[in-house]
Amino acid sequence: MGRDIEAMKALNEAHLQEPQVGDMWEEMCNWVCVVLDVTPDTVTICRKKKAESSQWWSWDLAEAEELTRAEFRAWLSYGCIPGTWAYVHARRGKGDAEYWRDKFAKPERAYEFEVD
Repeated sequence: MGRDIEAMKALNEAHLQEPQVGDMWEEMCNWVCVVLDVTPDTVTICRKKKAESSQWWSWDLAEAEELTRAEFRAWLSYGCIPGTWAYVHARRGKGDAEYWRDKFAKPERAYEFEVD
């Protein structure tokens, strides 16, 4: 059973334009970022990973970075042709986002995203 490439492209584009908290992006079976927060102007992501043992890793959530929405789109887009170089797994990292919100987010911000 193959993947529906056009459906994947449409999902990527939808989440590129309107990122969701917990979206995880991967390229060639390698996770490249998790979306931690979304505002009307910015997207907070984590790209950095840390080894937890010789067998697994986790996101280094202390190293989260805030991008403008334009920067986020530009980073994931090819630029010279339509589309993205990574694929979204919608809200797969929602637990990571919830943990970041509780442990690392700025307390003066109101984080009102829903985590199922």
